[in-house]
Amino acid sequence: MQNGRGGMSSFMDELSDEEIWDVINHIRG
Repeated sequence: MQNGRGGMSSFMDELSDEEIWDVINHIRG
């Protein structure tokens, strides 16, 4: 398992860009 940008990178690789931004926007509110 690669650990490119950090701990979240492997999680982010599982998602599409649209899904990533949906999660980010949800976290930020």
